[in-house]
Amino acid sequence: MRRQVVKKILNILIIILLLSCILSPFLLAETEKELLKTFDADKKLKLELVLGDCNIEKSTDSKIHLTVRYTYSDEDFKVNISERSKSIHIEEKLSNNPKGYSNWFLSVPDNAEIDFESATGSLSVENTDIELDASSGTGKMELSNCKGEYDLNTGTGRVEVSNSSGEFKLNTGTGRVEITSSEGAFDANSGTGRVHVKKVTILDDSKFNSGTGVVKIESSECNDIIDVTLSSGTGSAILDMSGKKLKGYYELSANNNHGRIVCPVKFDGEEKQNEGDRNRENVRKWFTKDSDFPRYFIQTGTGKAELKL
Repeated sequence: MRRQVVKKILNILIIILLLSCILSPFLLAETEKELLKTFDADKKLKLELVLGDCNIEKSTDSKIHLTVRYTYSDEDFKVNISERSKSIHIEEKLSNNPKGYSNWFLSVPDNAEIDFESATGSLSVENTDIELDASSGTGKMELSNCKGEYDLNTGTGRVEVSNSSGEFKLNTGTGRVEITSSEGAFDANSGTGRVHVKKVTILDDSKFNSGTGVVKIESSECNDIIDVTLSSGTGSAILDMSGKKLKGYYELSANNNHGRIVCPVKFDGEEKQNEGDRNRENVRKWFTKDSDFPRYFIQTGTGKAELKL
């Protein structure tokens, strides 16, 4: 009798265990909720997020459409909207260190003005023609098939631009900057990461800089009357002109004692600066081919300044 009771109890425990394994994914599943808003496009939009990622794309009409999908509880998650005559301010508010996520989707018409901020979220922008000022503490920034003016800044994330045209100011503290198959004017900087430019048409004065990373431009072209600067503090600055005819003014510079200049073309002249100061003594060398423009400045402190053919 006692043995039968024990057996029954064990069977019940096994059934409970099996049921908990089967049902636990459903019991623990987060319910996703959705918030939808529409605004007039003649207003400047400011979007401030805490943790949320955001995707911006072209709208199918002349309105601004906001979609927020989230799993936070409504007690811990709020969307504050302040609408004035010329501006819309949308703010993500979180409390009580909640569990969950939020994803934000913006559809905007051409010529919209947007100011985006996120503490840790990433930003993806596709198929737009807008003016965008965006910053994130740690998130990545991506542009694809875009036109317009873009000022992107992230503390530790990477910045990527592809198949786009316009004016671009791109900055990251420790991430890399990648620009491919695009055209326009560029000001690209990384504190410690790589800056890589490929298949790009540079239409106006542009600068590409890294504090300690490699800066490289390859398979790219320039407008005739512009200046292009590649510089790295301790890394290499490389202009790869493989397969292209040299035209313009080329100047390479490096620390005379700690850096290197590599160039397959004979220089027309050279000059030393701060002679006698081992740490600050720089040398610059230059040559001209067929025209005074475009002008290329390839600079490094203690790395390598190189022209490749």
